[in-house]
Amino acid sequence: MILDTLPATKYRKEIDFRLVGEDAVMVEYGRIPPENYIDYMDIFRTMAVTAEVERRKVTGFTPLEGFLEVTPSFRTAVYRFDPRVKSIESMIGALKDIEEAVGDSRDIAKMEFNSPVIERPLHFEDSRIQEANERYLKEFKPNGSVDVDPVYMDNMTYVADYCGISREECKEKVLSTEWLSCLMSFMVGSCITLPLDRRCTIRSCKCNPPRTWCPRGGVCFVGFVLSEYLWDGSAGGGQLIGRTSQAVDPSQKHSSFKEDIALTHRLDRIRWYEVDEAELLRIEKAIDEGSSDFIYKKTPGRFSVGEWLEFEQEHKAEIDAWLKKIDEAAARAPVP
Repeated sequence: MILDTLPATKYRKEIDFRLVGEDAVMVEYGRIPPENYIDYMDIFRTMAVTAEVERRKVTGFTPLEGFLEVTPSFRTAVYRFDPRVKSIESMIGALKDIEEAVGDSRDIAKMEFNSPVIERPLHFEDSRIQEANERYLKEFKPNGSVDVDPVYMDNMTYVADYCGISREECKEKVLSTEWLSCLMSFMVGSCITLPLDRRCTIRSCKCNPPRTWCPRGGVCFVGFVLSEYLWDGSAGGGQLIGRTSQAVDPSQKHSSFKEDIALTHRLDRIRWYEVDEAELLRIEKAIDEGSSDFIYKKTPGRFSVGEWLEFEQEHKAEIDAWLKKIDEAAARAPVP
C-alpha cells in the first residue's frame, strides 16, 4: 500500500513510501522494473541513503527518534521504527527529508565509499558439490531432471548453457571481475554480490524444488547474483558452481576473524582466484585450527560511482551485446 510518493524528476525515479505492517516503511525507487533487470544506480542510492541515516543518527541532525533499523535491498530499503514513539506520518516525513538531502543521480554519481577488496579461493570441480548434486538427484529427481541429470550433474554446465557460453568461459567471467557485496542475506556473513564489470554478468534460474542440503562454502548463482552457503546442511535453490573457504568463524580463533566473526560485509568487494581441491582443504584446515599458514588478503580501498559510470559508458556496446546474448540463450534454455 503506497502512503506517499516523491514524484519523478529528470534525474530521479519516483520514490514510493509503502506501509509494511504496523512498524515499518518500505522506500521503493521506481515502479516494478522489467523482468531480469537490475539498476545498479538504485543500489548506489540505497547505499547513499543508509549512509545519510547513519550520519544523522551520529550528528543529531533531523533526529530520528523511534528509528530502530534499516534493511537495504537492490531497489528498496525497509525502515523499522517504534510506533509508540513515532507515527507513520512523521517517519515518512523524516525519510522524505533524507531522500531530498541525498539528491538525484547527479549527486549519486559523485559518491565514494570505503570498499576493501578481499581475495578468496574458489574450487570449481569440488567433490562436496558433486555430493550435493548426488543427494539432490536421489532425494528429488530419481528419474532425471534438467537441473540435475547425467548431462547437467555439474551445475556449472547448466549455468554456462543458460548463458550460451562454455564452462571455461563461465569460470573466466567469475574470475575476471570484482564482485560487489550489495546486501547481506539470511545470516551474518552471507553476502549477495553482483559483478562490477557487467560484461561478466552471469544469469541462471534456481533448482526446482530447492535443495535441502548444501555444503559449507558452496558458491552459487541465483538469478544474477553470486552468493554462498555458510554451513553444511544449508538449504537453498542456488546453482552450485564451486566451493570456497569459511566466511564466518564464531570462535574467532583465526586471525582473519579477530575483529569480526564475519569476513565480508556490505560494500566489500570480492576477487575470486582459482585453487585445486587439495589447496582448498588446506586453507579450510588452517582456518579451523586458527593457524597462520593461511591469512585472507584484504586490501583497503574506495569505490567511486563516477569511475564506475565512466567504465560502463566506455564498454556500453559490449555490455549491451552480452546482456542481449544472455537473454537469447536463457529463452532457449530448459527450465527445471
